[in-house]
Amino acid sequence: LFRPPAITEGSPPTVGFFKSFKAVYGPDIWIRAIPQVLHRVPAARFEMIGGGPMRTECQALAESLGVAKFEAPGITVMAASTATPYADAQDIRERLSRQVYAPVQWVNTIHAMTAAGATSVIECGPGKVLAGLMRRIDKTTPCACINSVNGLQAALQIEPIVQR
Repeated sequence: LFRPPAITEGSPPTVGFFKSFKAVYGPDIWIRAIPQVLHRVPAARFEMIGGGPMRTECQALAESLGVAKFEAPGITVMAASTATPYADAQDIRERLSRQVYAPVQWVNTIHAMTAAGATSVIECGPGKVLAGLMRRIDKTTPCACINSVNGLQAALQIEPIVQR
């Protein structure tokens, strides 16, 4: 979850999936979890950024569930290969392929995200390597991993996801 400083208190949370649409990352599981999140937080917004072999399938699944529409992101998206934000949808298309072969600058990316106002980080997909790294890099920013129903429940407890 990345919330830029411009978002005011009480704004709906935005949940993002920023990986390649491959089975190993579980984009279909993430999409199937959207109705559960919307049940709990009806105003939540979802951002899916990426390409890959499951992109078309995931778009069809999201549309069939009536939970998502694919368009340019409405939030800041950081490129882990450069630790800098993408400028716009065209920049994402042009630089996304680098994510496959360029070294990941995870420490710099986390520092850039928190400096830009990120209040929590949620990893979506199997495993929890990035959430574990996040805990070592920045112990003050809450993080969670949505890789199961329990992970989803834990992520829903992180502010500002929980609505009061």
